[in-house]
Amino acid sequence: MFDIKNILNVYYGIDSVNISPQKGGWSALAYKVAGSDADYFLKVYDKKRASTAKWTALIDDYAPIVQWLNDHTQLRGSLPVPVLTKSGAYK
Repeated sequence: MFDIKNILNVYYGIDSVNISPQKGGWSALAYKVAGSDADYFLKVYDKKRASTAKWTALIDDYAPIVQWLNDHTQLRGSLPVPVLTKSGAYK
C-alpha cells in the first residue's frame, strides 16, 4: 500500500487533514481529501488494472484542455480543475 498523505505533501504541497475513500469508478480509486486550506477529489489509478495505462497515457494532453476550459469559458467553476505537482506536472 502507498502513503497517500505523504505523496500529497511531498509532490503537491497539500497538507491533508483527512482522507476518506469514496465510491470510485471502474478506472480509478476515489478519495475525498480534506486539506488544511481546501478540499480535493483525488483519483488514484491502480497500475495492476488493465485500463490504467490507457487512462493515464494522455493525461498531459487532456488535463491542460480542462484547465483552459475552466479559465476561458462559461464552464468556469463547473469542471474538476487539475492540481499540478510542485514541479508543474499533471501526474
